[in-house]
Amino acid sequence: MFIKKIIRYLLQNKLAFVSKHYFSSSGFSLAMKNTQITSAFNKRAVLRQQKAWENLVKTKNIEARFDVKNLRSVVGENFTLTDSVLEVGCASGYNKSIFFQDFKEYIGLDISHDALILGRHNYSRVPFLQASSNSLPFKDNSIDVVLDGASLIHIQDWKQSISEYFRISKKFIVLHSVTLSSVSSSDLTKFAYGQRVAEHIFLESELISYIDLFEYKDIIKLKNGGYNLFDLVGIETNSYTWLIRL
Repeated sequence: MFIKKIIRYLLQNKLAFVSKHYFSSSGFSLAMKNTQITSAFNKRAVLRQQKAWENLVKTKNIEARFDVKNLRSVVGENFTLTDSVLEVGCASGYNKSIFFQDFKEYIGLDISHDALILGRHNYSRVPFLQASSNSLPFKDNSIDVVLDGASLIHIQDWKQSISEYFRISKKFIVLHSVTLSSVSSSDLTKFAYGQRVAEHIFLESELISYIDLFEYKDIIKLKNGGYNLFDLVGIETNSYTWLIRL
């Protein structure tokens, strides 16, 4: 118990490495009290997820994945190394080493305490925050790039999260690996890395209609492929990565 308290204290103090000009006063208070937020992925699921991505990197199979290729092209063709990046749903932070290794300002945010403990261990100089995507602890227009790292499909109040992304982002919003259908929306429960999770399939027109409530220049839509859930939910689906340019 004593060791856990020390680790938790170290994780909280990592907030000191994030420039305070990003934070709203209430948001900073929320983030500092992050131990009160319920974890999403438990420790076992976090470790399995980390190992799976490590194996992909080691075997070079990661470059064959369309979702990886698409996100890499989005990052390489649109962002600069001086852009500040907030990844919502960062897990243990593995995307930092895959896509944002040379970026000067990368912040990882997740609701899973266990994921952030591992992230803090793997990337000692990276700031990690435990907070909800529905109430991001940042000032308006304070982050250049907000990356939703395949989290939106697991968020019940996804509209509030998108609203928060638009509120704090200055240049780009990336919705990575969103599951879309042109027929209807649907929900399912599946096992991810050994843990039961809920997943939402978006009706594409509904998602677009909500995004249209905000100001933006355009949306670049990249098809990740290989994610048709017809046998499970009875509708054709696929995975996409969207870049919203503000």
